[in-house]
Amino acid sequence: MKHKSQILFSILIPSFNYNEGIRRILTLLSNHDPEIQNFFEVVIFDNSRNDSLSTKIEDFYSRIKNLKYCYNNPANCACDNWNALINSTDVDHFILMHHDEFPFNRNFVLDIIDILKKRPKLDIVLLDCILLNKKKRYLVRHVPVFFRNFFIRKFPSYVLTRNFIGPTGSVIIKRTMFDGFDCRLKWLIDVDAYYRILLNARSIFFAKHVKIVSYTDRLDSITSSMSGNIEKINTKERAILSTKYKTLILLRNTALIKFIEPILWFIFRVVTKGLLIFVNRVGVYPVTYKEAKKIIKNTK
Repeated sequence: MKHKSQILFSILIPSFNYNEGIRRILTLLSNHDPEIQNFFEVVIFDNSRNDSLSTKIEDFYSRIKNLKYCYNNPANCACDNWNALINSTDVDHFILMHHDEFPFNRNFVLDIIDILKKRPKLDIVLLDCILLNKKKRYLVRHVPVFFRNFFIRKFPSYVLTRNFIGPTGSVIIKRTMFDGFDCRLKWLIDVDAYYRILLNARSIFFAKHVKIVSYTDRLDSITSSMSGNIEKINTKERAILSTKYKTLILLRNTALIKFIEPILWFIFRVVTKGLLIFVNRVGVYPVTYKEAKKIIKNTK
């Protein structure tokens, strides 16, 4: 292994009972020559019911130079596993890529290395996020790039109301900017973390040419496990956020905002996401038709 100072960023992967997802990520990350692999590390913290993943990834140790695995069970919850994983690295930048996310670009690592070499002091790098629903066979952008960029620059606290950033796999974060996830939260855990980072971020880069895919319709995902209780959880967690931040209008504490904002958001999502799902049906995707077919076919 090369000296630690050469590693520009860590790809941190929390795992929970989804070996296929981990292998998919590692396969996509292993297609780089040895010199490129000097500049990144991959760290897996496995909170699964057993450590079967350890044998499933043995073939990758010879293909990914800086690959580490830790069976982190028992951890009290997913949040504990994420925080332990982040605390395990002291590399300048990291990306927390969950097992149902994966790089889209063939040159994913190379593109990130290029960005961080040119701009080593960046606090945040935002990647383009593509949502995959395999059952319904659609691939759409999480939110339009212009919308994401506008709110990041002008109204970052709106992320507490709507997650316009996306999953954690679409964000590269400077290690010193992050003080951990709040384990009291489940549904709003990521937006709470984003807001705390954005409060202090001074340098943000939008890498719209670098894409990650988020597989959204797995039946045993964390989101699926909350199905049916999301509104109750959301209400409880917003009460927690209201004690942490004095962002009255963005936490929708007024009757007018409570009435208007959901309507505007619904219209926005129908026009953007809904329209994109429709054009998917005629073979128009945020990636090429050939790439979309390959992703849908090969995702398990």
